[in-house]
Amino acid sequence: MLLKEQPTNDEADDEIDPLDAFMSEVNKEVRATKYGSDQGADGKARIVVINSDSNLESKKGEIIEAEDETEVYYRPFRKNFYVETAELAKMSKKEVDEYREELDIRVYYRPFRKNFYVETAELAKMSKKEVDEYREELDIRVRGKNCPKPVRSWAQFEYKKPTPIQAQAIPAIMNGRDVIGIAKTGSGKTLAFLLPMFRHILDQPELDELDGPI
Repeated sequence: MLLKEQPTNDEADDEIDPLDAFMSEVNKEVRATKYGSDQGADGKARIVVINSDSNLESKKGEIIEAEDETEVYYRPFRKNFYVETAELAKMSKKEVDEYREELDIRVYYRPFRKNFYVETAELAKMSKKEVDEYREELDIRVRGKNCPKPVRSWAQFEYKKPTPIQAQAIPAIMNGRDVIGIAKTGSGKTLAFLLPMFRHILDQPELDELDGPI
């Protein structure tokens, strides 16, 4: 059964851009506290389409806009799409993951090598006690299993020795570890990030035509 409200002459004369109508509906639906009603957000009557096919997943019919073809097309995709920011903040990690899975949000990254670090013979000879004493001397605190030992000297670039954050962060990053480095301003954090970054960039495959940045 199809029920449709006949538009007035004024409505017929005014052409409404489908995109404007669609975006207007989106904004109103986002603010709505409940999805679906007997009338559309613009006050127009809706039509109910009842499918007679018993094999269809839904047998309750679908409520759609009477005169908006764009709305009719996008409605199935928007049904569970919008979640208020306040609601999202209350969702658990599992619920957020399920929500992302429902929206089919996936990010695919090309596999890449992370571990470039080669421990020097001098560091390999250091005992656990010596490493602990050296970290205490530099006021270094680490968390995690099997973290690389902090280096003692930096022969390249005429550095006499690395700063504490560099001594520990660079071997850890080169070892493929995730690092959150906290140190004072001017302590060398940026260089501790940039040097391993250059090594990672050089290890990436060459860009093909139309490829984005590394």
